[in-house]
Amino acid sequence: MKGILLIFVIVFSSIWCFGRELKPLATYEASLQSYYQSAWKAGREEFKDLNRKPFWDYVPDVGFGWGLPIINWRLSNIFQYRRDRFLMDRRLKSLDMKMELEMNQQLQAIGIEYEKLLLEQERIKVAQEKYTIEAAIYAIGVECCEKRECTPEQCRKKDLERFEASERIRVMRINYDIMVLELEKMAHFGMKNVLLKN
Repeated sequence: MKGILLIFVIVFSSIWCFGRELKPLATYEASLQSYYQSAWKAGREEFKDLNRKPFWDYVPDVGFGWGLPIINWRLSNIFQYRRDRFLMDRRLKSLDMKMELEMNQQLQAIGIEYEKLLLEQERIKVAQEKYTIEAAIYAIGVECCEKRECTPEQCRKKDLERFEASERIRVMRINYDIMVLELEKMAHFGMKNVLLKN
């Protein structure tokens, strides 16, 4: 009887513990914000050179015509310069707004997935409490089988019920671990920063 209870405690303790550790929500949010900060910098880098056109592209043209110096001052140069600056500012502002919107949407999605994981933890705890009760009933059944008060079919049925109960919890744990991995993927958690070489 003591040997069976020892086996029960070992099996039960392996079912009870959580597989993957769920970190605080702030950790996942910080990881996502770091990812979007890097993506934002990379997106702005594209416009860095375009933003700095040389000023001499807009200065008046100087030349000679019929032996005299000619200066062509076109008002269109000034308008073109202002227009280019305006468009570049708009593009950068649009990029900033898009990145902020996308990041906030992802932060909201991570928050929702995190809440789902907390609810799943509660569901697993309830299932484990039920398993504790089923294990106590199983221990009584084992005693019955040892004293030969039950038929072999009843003993095997008790074994099957105990196995099915432990398997339900294992499947719930595996699903929970998969949900944690998906959350980490959404948050770009633990993403390596490997640089490309030319």
